[in-house]
Amino acid sequence: MAQGVMVVVEQRHGAIRKVSWEVLSEGKRLADQLGEEMVAVLVGGDGISSHAEGLGQWGAGKVFVAEHAELADYRTNPYARVVVEAAKQVEPKIILMGASSTGKDLAPRVAARLGVGMLSDCVAFELQDGALVGRRPMYAGKLYAYVACRSLPQIATARPNVLSKAEPDPSAKAEVIKLSAQFQEADLKAQVLELKEEATGRPDLTEAEIIVSGGRGMKGPENYAMLETLADLLGGTVGASRAAVDAGWRP
Repeated sequence: MAQGVMVVVEQRHGAIRKVSWEVLSEGKRLADQLGEEMVAVLVGGDGISSHAEGLGQWGAGKVFVAEHAELADYRTNPYARVVVEAAKQVEPKIILMGASSTGKDLAPRVAARLGVGMLSDCVAFELQDGALVGRRPMYAGKLYAYVACRSLPQIATARPNVLSKAEPDPSAKAEVIKLSAQFQEADLKAQVLELKEEATGRPDLTEAEIIVSGGRGMKGPENYAMLETLADLLGGTVGASRAAVDAGWRP
């Protein structure tokens, strides 16, 4: 019988992503309302298990860890296989992930393999008669839709930088359970050859609390220097409108 909440924790270069703390906090809130347990799934390369026990501070009673060199960088098929295997073992009522670039790719793959629907890019969640209902913006935030899935597990992704992050409990620890990372040859056909990241010294755009953004009004790429100066003074990062990016003014 399906029960509890399973949160898929996202990492990059062996570090837990900010959106995962937000999703763990929301997962714990929902699990408490259900009167059931929250578990976490952590997937990564060698050494990722060092983060597992600490996830108990965020409310995870158990942490399922898949640690393998082939999982160091995100790839769709290996990660989807591991998360689906975890879901079959846990049999959760709800599966939560961040609506990051990784989560937007992974969640629908997991949903398809489990034969269920999903709620995407939600900014709030509530339980109605034990079922998960997500609120998601539409038409550039002009209205909200309330969406739900009838099938179990109910899979949902949460928009980054929206959900509240709880205070961790330093005394809490999670039970760590190893997941066997077994792949098929087809899972490993796609290879990560190189990762290119611009070293700006500023916060990641997807995790920044402060974003100084400009569009057509900047008149050209040379004028973004003033936005960079302001962003540095505020401890933020620089963004741009779609028009500015399409014009080649910003990457």
